[in-house]
Amino acid sequence: MPTHATPLFSVDLQQVQGLSLVLDWLKLQGTESSATLEAAKAHFKSCGAISTWRFLSNSLPELKQHDEMLEDALVAVAMYEKVRGTTKKTPCHGLTMTVRSACRPSAVEVGPKTLGGKLWKLHPDYAAIASRWNGLQVVDIPPCPAWIWHGMMKKIIPDAVMDEAACLQMLSSVDYDMDRRPEFKYAFEHSLGVAKMCLLSPENGMRGLALAALLSYDIQQLVRMQHERWIREQHGAFSFGDIEMSPEECIRLAVGDCGGQGPYGYQNSEQYRLGKPSMFISMIVANSHDVLYDICSQNRVSNILYAEVKGGSLDNWHTVLAHSGMDSIAERINLLKEGEVPLYGDTAALGTGCWAPFNGRYRSLERYIKYSKLLKRSQHPDAGKIMAFSRQQRVYQEYNITHSDLVVYWKLSIDSDGIRQTKSRTQHTYKVVMDKRLLSGDSVLRGLDICGNCHDLLADKILNTQYSVTSAIEISPSVANASSVQWASLLVQVANWCIESQVCSSCAALIGDRLDEIAFHVLVELMKNEPKTSAKDFLVEQYTVWCSTTAPISIASILSGFDLRAQIVMDQGAMGDRDTVDC
Repeated sequence: MPTHATPLFSVDLQQVQGLSLVLDWLKLQGTESSATLEAAKAHFKSCGAISTWRFLSNSLPELKQHDEMLEDALVAVAMYEKVRGTTKKTPCHGLTMTVRSACRPSAVEVGPKTLGGKLWKLHPDYAAIASRWNGLQVVDIPPCPAWIWHGMMKKIIPDAVMDEAACLQMLSSVDYDMDRRPEFKYAFEHSLGVAKMCLLSPENGMRGLALAALLSYDIQQLVRMQHERWIREQHGAFSFGDIEMSPEECIRLAVGDCGGQGPYGYQNSEQYRLGKPSMFISMIVANSHDVLYDICSQNRVSNILYAEVKGGSLDNWHTVLAHSGMDSIAERINLLKEGEVPLYGDTAALGTGCWAPFNGRYRSLERYIKYSKLLKRSQHPDAGKIMAFSRQQRVYQEYNITHSDLVVYWKLSIDSDGIRQTKSRTQHTYKVVMDKRLLSGDSVLRGLDICGNCHDLLADKILNTQYSVTSAIEISPSVANASSVQWASLLVQVANWCIESQVCSSCAALIGDRLDEIAFHVLVELMKNEPKTSAKDFLVEQYTVWCSTTAPISIASILSGFDLRAQIVMDQGAMGDRDTVDC
């Protein structure tokens, strides 16, 4: 299916709604659809965009979407309008972190969110790789957004229509304010043109994908308006929890606001239902890395801040749920037969698992190093609790992603007083055979302005260490030794050495910044490996990358545990006028 669509140059990209394209489609259907068109316009005036999507889905078979997906979208938008923000109530115990406009070699300062830095532009192979991951044909998209929007569609959407799917999925990058960037203006116009073309297509799969992508586009525009209101109000990002939003509504909000509904339109309603718990797990994983910036951005809908109200996330139960879910998803993926298409929810969860620690965007490795050093120096018992939680390898005893009631387990995870049964995580440890070029240490240390002692210490550690990864499922040697797993193992090991060995604080800060700058290599290696791997192996590889950040230490536990307790300060304008509130 060619992507030569006419860009919609006449539209104002900050005002247009996906719904308007569907109404234009209705106009082309002639007199038989005129009554539905007028009824839809009236419904829009009285009930708004998302309700009108549901009205159209119920009115015309050609515009049918998954009922549960539309209900989740309605709940998401309603919750955005309802939830209140408040300020932090948990004592800080002397922990503090300041977000500056740029990274500095300080133990108590960190830079802002980015789209993943700039070093990816120097990668010799990335341009060729990205051409397979970008149907826009107009801009180079960094690995960070390219992976999170396009990576999880791989092995679901056929290669023959991947360019169109990539364009449609791009519409959800309203979440990153990419529609407001001049360099992406043509890309959005092109994507809207592709959406219009797909609505006219007789192919049900592409029409379904276009409808779901346009729905996602509308959701992201609507919630952005609320985000901007929250930033103006400055009431705080901390939540009132289940006092004003039930655990079930919290799940529906997270899934409805996932920022990438498009591929759901290519799967059926039962696949949506089965994959929905996995999509929620993906949001837990991402939110765990993003608490710092959620607080700075006044984001009232963080699942981790929601779970803080009754102490669940303070006691790390969100991580127990995340590990339970991700391990169970991996077990389901391991059962995939040759040629079987995975659930989009599963690919989203595993894709997020390898993206969140290595996107460069969250500065996860730099923060992990700084937080761990601060926690080790702290004399407060809570600091020791965070460190202890990060080493606990526990999962819910009976949890199964296919059969368990997610609402029940989310209720357990938000309440520190809940009665629950856990067990030790299954652990299979595999040696990772490293490429000699990585063992040289050049990729980490080249041009890094650190002292001679720290340089020599790390160079020796990188060269002479036995690398390994611990997984809850059995994996093949080809997966354990995949280039992406090698990169992930190297980055995590270097971070651990900065924490555990005699690396001075200023050098550790510089090394942490460098690790996040080069973390994109993990995603690029996954992109390189995708064409030559089966769906099963590709997804298990992503799971294994994620595992490198969970055992023996859970990086996400350190990040979220620190951010929930610390005094978080942001310099005025450090993240721009709004930055991106979502993950």
